[in-house]
Amino acid sequence: MNTTQRPAGASGATRALVISACLLGCLLAGCASKQAAPASADEATRADASARVLPGFYRVGSGDTLASIGAAFGRDAASLARWNGLSATAELEPGRVLRVAPPPDDGKPPRIKSPQAGANNAACSTNGLSWPVSGAVLTAFDGKHASGMTIGGKSGDAVKVARSGRVVYTGSSIKGYGLLIIVKHDESLLTAYGYNQRVLVKEGDKVKRGQAIAEMGKTPNGKPALLFEVRKDRKPVDPAPYLKRCES
Repeated sequence: MNTTQRPAGASGATRALVISACLLGCLLAGCASKQAAPASADEATRADASARVLPGFYRVGSGDTLASIGAAFGRDAASLARWNGLSATAELEPGRVLRVAPPPDDGKPPRIKSPQAGANNAACSTNGLSWPVSGAVLTAFDGKHASGMTIGGKSGDAVKVARSGRVVYTGSSIKGYGLLIIVKHDESLLTAYGYNQRVLVKEGDKVKRGQAIAEMGKTPNGKPALLFEVRKDRKPVDPAPYLKRCES
């Protein structure tokens, strides 16, 4: 007969330790099962990608470019860039939502209201240019496809010189301009007026700001308009800042 006796309380202490260990294990397991693990970047991207995209918009995927998206939706990359405030060569971040349908104004350049053509108000500096015609801007300068701006109007509208100077060219031998007039204002600044139907000046004539030098003709597509360019040091520049100086 085994007469060895266990120390008093040993059995209770052992049971207490076992129970404590079990409770601790259950607590840790419970926390692990109840607390959601942080979502990985991939999971967050997939969740975000599944979010609903409104009609007329597209969520960029890996490897997408403006050109590839444009091809898929029948749009050109330049329009997509303009509608989304991007450069034509912008790299697209996956997950970004882009507009792929024209905005309410059809994605056209803002219709810039010009003051009365030939205006010569006090706000017009010596370096400013007056609007040659008073129609809306149909095509704005972009430095790549458009080296000037196209301004709408009616066939026969008076085309007025933007600033005093001397006529250095009239004719139609320069391709893409139709009947063209070039005026030299100083040693670095020229203005050009294309798509005219009739020229009212000749080479060598001195002209004053606001003087009618031609009558508006039509674009190659048959739309009445003036092609207006500004060249600084022989390079095309945006006419808008020069014209803004002469706005009332």
